[in-house]
Amino acid sequence: MKKSLIAAFTALFMSSAPVGAGPVQNEILFLMDMSGSMLAPSTHPDGIYAYWQQEIDFVQNFVDQTYRADGSNAYGIAHYSGSSVGNTVNSAAAAGRMNLVYGLNDPDTDPFTGNSVSGAQDKASLDAFIGGMGPADFEGGFSWTSVALGLAQAVFSGSSNGDTNKYLFILTDALPATAGYEAADDDTGYVSPELQVLRNSGVTIAVAGFNLSSGSLPFLDLVPSAPELIFDGADPQNDFTEFLPQPDVALPAPPAAAFLLLGVAALAVRRRAGSWGELPLRRPDRLPHIQRRGRHFDMGNAER
Repeated sequence: MKKSLIAAFTALFMSSAPVGAGPVQNEILFLMDMSGSMLAPSTHPDGIYAYWQQEIDFVQNFVDQTYRADGSNAYGIAHYSGSSVGNTVNSAAAAGRMNLVYGLNDPDTDPFTGNSVSGAQDKASLDAFIGGMGPADFEGGFSWTSVALGLAQAVFSGSSNGDTNKYLFILTDALPATAGYEAADDDTGYVSPELQVLRNSGVTIAVAGFNLSSGSLPFLDLVPSAPELIFDGADPQNDFTEFLPQPDVALPAPPAAAFLLLGVAALAVRRRAGSWGELPLRRPDRLPHIQRRGRHFDMGNAER
């Protein structure tokens, strides 16, 4: 009797475990700089789109190392530069130079154009989209980094899966071709309003630098959330395995029927012990000592 009840309870408990993707815990958005300064010189052995390809490879490497089949990580991709025709956000977005191209949800919405974009979070779909990016996606134009940060904030505000950890990766050479469009300037202490809004909303900001020069550094130092969150974007050995916090693991809550079965089993055990009185207690000195051990996961990063 007791064994059959326990077996039934176990089967019912296990059947209550969730199947498929769980809730999103981490949202990662990549801002990919495709301004004219990201073109490599014609003498580069890998051609003029070498730095753009390095950006694509960086995104693929990060996804490969951090993807979780339980759906707890969601990835989005935006392309940015500035419009060479007019100086408005709308003209840049209309020209395909300031757009969300892969969403945190499927489907998702580009906040600047209102266009629907895909955002399937299975590995095959992510790989297909990232692997499909190439020279045809490169638009050129100016480095409107501060406007791109506004795009990132709009994405996190409108497309977020709720109370999640939010991460922004800015992939850039950090050279602002148009004054007033930089994210920050260490030489003057300037911090753009868009960057300040992201900081205040708790977004963790990291930078991947490509084709960096001494002229880039003032525009990089104040941008990331911590100094160690500046990465060499061209380094294929970047390690992101500890960048994101470990997933939350919780036992599934058993349904009410499971508690009913457990109560019936307990009554059966008490009845077999003799009447409905108290069961004999074991001597305290013979009770097993149970030590609970827990693991504490801290968010790390590849540079630590």
